[in-house]
Amino acid sequence: SWTARNDGMAITQYYKISTSPANSNLTLAGAQDNGTHLKNNTWSRVGGGDGMDNGISASDAMVMYRSVYYGNFDKSVNGGSTFNAPFNLSPSGSGNWVTPFVVSVINPNTLYAGFEKLWKSSNAGSSFSATSSAGIWGSNKIDVIAEAPSNASVLYVGINQRVYRSINGGGLWSHITNNVADQSTVTGIAVDPVNADHIAISKSGYSGNKVYETYDGGNSWYNRTGSLPNIPANCVAFEPGTNGLLYVGTDVGIYFRDASMGD
Repeated sequence: SWTARNDGMAITQYYKISTSPANSNLTLAGAQDNGTHLKNNTWSRVGGGDGMDNGISASDAMVMYRSVYYGNFDKSVNGGSTFNAPFNLSPSGSGNWVTPFVVSVINPNTLYAGFEKLWKSSNAGSSFSATSSAGIWGSNKIDVIAEAPSNASVLYVGINQRVYRSINGGGLWSHITNNVADQSTVTGIAVDPVNADHIAISKSGYSGNKVYETYDGGNSWYNRTGSLPNIPANCVAFEPGTNGLLYVGTDVGIYFRDASMGD
């Protein structure tokens, strides 16, 4: 016989979280099996189902976006009280279980959602169009999207083990990880805040290779795994205004290094 001992314990798995410079108190989070949660001093539930990727406008923290599985997004303009603002994203087919979504840090009215193609809105979701006529890698679906904060024309996406780069806003794409031998799935892409050619990527799996970095848009790559544990690396991020300070989130903790460190 068993007795439940989890009364009062708040445990969940967050797929994705978002914050906004417009209000540093806000955190929006999509939770597996537990909906979408919003923290504004205290936590509240602002969505049901499986909460997935989400976003908050960089200029107006009352404007936010949430989603459930396979790329079903909607929008709020009243800080999450209701999600019924005009939002028209209608790609052919569904996205991944966790469909990636990005609110631009350059123009808060610019949104990106990843399916087989990259879909873009320039009017905060009132309408979307695909940036290219064909899928970026055939029928494979996008896992990760990253915008270069210093150049809106430079975009990166991760699809399975590959990273693709566009320098014209998503019209044309180039595969830039041909010379990265590791074939594990790309889980995160970070773009240097001031250098659109400098990116880092994180890898899933147990191949022993967790993080790679390039300074020239993918022509050459450096393995930055070092002594990271051989477990999935889930995300990667640069900190602005630093000496290349890079964070990596793994299943057992957060690790960092900068350009002065060998590991």
